[in-house]
Amino acid sequence: MNKWPSRLQTAWSTVEPWSLIGIGLVGAMAHLFGLFATGQLGVPALSVGVILSIATSIDIRNRLGETKTHRRFLDYEGPLLWVVTLWSVSAVFGSGRGEVFVFSVAAVSWVFATQSRRSRTTALVASVVLELGFVLNGVHGIELVLIRLVAIASGCLALERFASSEAFRTRLGELREQHDREAIQTERARDFGLLTAQAPILDALPALGGMNSSNEQNALEFLDDSFGATLDALRLSLNATSAVILWRSTNGFTKSAHSSTRTDVMDGPFHIGKGLPASVQGEVREVALEHVRENYEGLPYYARPGGVGSAFALAIGETDGESAPPLGVLCVDRDASGEWVANDRTILRKIARKIELDVKTSQRLKAAENEKSMVRRFCAALGELNKSLGIDGTAQATFEAVQEMANADLMVITLAGDKGHRVVAARGVNSQQLLHMTFDGRECLVGKAIEVRQTLPLSGRYRGHGTVFGPGESVSDMQSLMVIPLLLPTETTARAAEGRSEESAVPVVGALTVAARRADAFHSPAKEMIQLIARQIAIKLDLADAHEQIREMAKTDSMTGLANERSFDNAFSNMLSRAARRNDSLCLVMTDIDKFKVLNDTYGHPFGDEVIKAVARCLQRAIRSVDLAARIGGEEFALLLEDTGREGAFELAERVRKEIQDMVLHHREKGPVQLTLSMGIAEFPSAGLDQPQLMEMADKALYLAKNSGRNQVRLWSELETVHVENVARTAARH
Repeated sequence: MNKWPSRLQTAWSTVEPWSLIGIGLVGAMAHLFGLFATGQLGVPALSVGVILSIATSIDIRNRLGETKTHRRFLDYEGPLLWVVTLWSVSAVFGSGRGEVFVFSVAAVSWVFATQSRRSRTTALVASVVLELGFVLNGVHGIELVLIRLVAIASGCLALERFASSEAFRTRLGELREQHDREAIQTERARDFGLLTAQAPILDALPALGGMNSSNEQNALEFLDDSFGATLDALRLSLNATSAVILWRSTNGFTKSAHSSTRTDVMDGPFHIGKGLPASVQGEVREVALEHVRENYEGLPYYARPGGVGSAFALAIGETDGESAPPLGVLCVDRDASGEWVANDRTILRKIARKIELDVKTSQRLKAAENEKSMVRRFCAALGELNKSLGIDGTAQATFEAVQEMANADLMVITLAGDKGHRVVAARGVNSQQLLHMTFDGRECLVGKAIEVRQTLPLSGRYRGHGTVFGPGESVSDMQSLMVIPLLLPTETTARAAEGRSEESAVPVVGALTVAARRADAFHSPAKEMIQLIARQIAIKLDLADAHEQIREMAKTDSMTGLANERSFDNAFSNMLSRAARRNDSLCLVMTDIDKFKVLNDTYGHPFGDEVIKAVARCLQRAIRSVDLAARIGGEEFALLLEDTGREGAFELAERVRKEIQDMVLHHREKGPVQLTLSMGIAEFPSAGLDQPQLMEMADKALYLAKNSGRNQVRLWSELETVHVENVARTAARH
């Protein structure tokens, strides 16, 4: 029932080149009869012009995907169509315009210098005939036409002289050979299913060079080696003349591999309906010829007929329909007549099965290589994402990572809040209309996905019905859609992932929306990868949003530019909540300037202010962008170090202490002045679970540093040791 598409395709491949040449000749005749003359452009001229444009486009497509199938036709149809189209445009827009004529000369000269002899002849003859058309229509006189023809000939000779240089022709030949090899390899990979037998996500990934990396090349080399060894063994075991694998391609059967004692085996392509291979189709899986007539022409892969006494053809793989040809045909022939005995047939069937398995193995090899490439890309994308800081940086890294996984047309990140949802970043089609949009999440797909804590729609398809974001959106032309809620990883999230309840209790940051205009864009591998990315960006966005809120709330100290005490309290509360939710560490470092009152009284308040500013600058330089430095009193400062343990906090505090110790300030009258700091550290949750407890323990550690001689860093954990030592000393004195 599927025979007609195959027959139509075969018929079109035969008729197409003659049709294109015919269209070129019709266009030339139309030009000669003045159809394109200036001022006479009507419906017939427009119709011929459109047909010429379509034919030229088909020719260019054939060249870009060429596999030497119709090389001789390409040598005629292309130059003819190009020249006719150029001269027709010249006639329409004014043949006297110099820039139009220069472009025509350049095109003909390029054909003359770089194409085959047939192409050169076609281009030059067409140019002469079309120039004569200007004379016949009274557009130019014979003298001007002769001048124009001389200009065309001069351009051709000049460019041909340059192109005939050995270096140019060598390089051009190398490029042509490379193009031909790549085209043949791509066509073979397509025939064997190596361009589609892969995870669909790979179709959207950027190429690594040549074809989609070297995966197809590796798989084809595997097939070539396996086919060669198999056919050699088959030919020798059956005492055959030739063993040939013919594989179905877009242009018919093509020889994929062979082993033969003859030298006239051709590559093809061969017509699917020709000879012995055509007998194997549908339910007919094998055909045996025991006595072949003299000069038999039924084996299309031989250039010379005859020399065949018996032949056998066997289907490889399944057919597409009752009358359709198989994926491939295994042909074996002998020079002598004779029966194909049961043992011969058994060997042939097993070899055909092995060839089928080889193809499937190569497809799996290709898929495995693609999976490995996909994992490398995914890890690289996550690496870039983990480097990002802030909402903007996280959003851009997210979009790059998602684009690596799926060729999306629109990507949007929204944050959920008490007053609705806010678009904080968008890239792609109509993204500017969505950027900074705020909408009520109760009646839209984004809101529903967040409410149920599940990716919507479940099928990944979008039919344009229903609101995704809110009023004024423009996503109706998308056919594939994923709205992924950005869930924070907690114990509740794990229970939800296992299918248990409490989904509504899972903390959610917002949603990642990914859309594409093509249908079924997000197959399972792509969907899973993007969901993994969403889990990572939920944490990053939670931190980034919290940090931005901290920055927005912070009211800086006017003297130092550090956060003031109120901002410190707000930030402390937010950081404690986040550390408790994520089960992370948080360190508080409290410090003040040693003997600051003496310094202030000795050098004056203005110099004391300069000291405070210098210490503040040192503290600000020491911390990361996710940390906070605050001035909480006259000469008192505090540092909040997020996701930092006692060792990291002690190292940072010690570095600051040494920098202050080495700092020398100059009083304009009393000369150089040196400073020192004492610092105390408390860690959440070991030192306390709330702000008052941590403040108390850090303050006690600070006073321990003061009482121990100043200019040092002490931990809250040392307080118990000091207390025991003091008790021991008191007991010893009594």
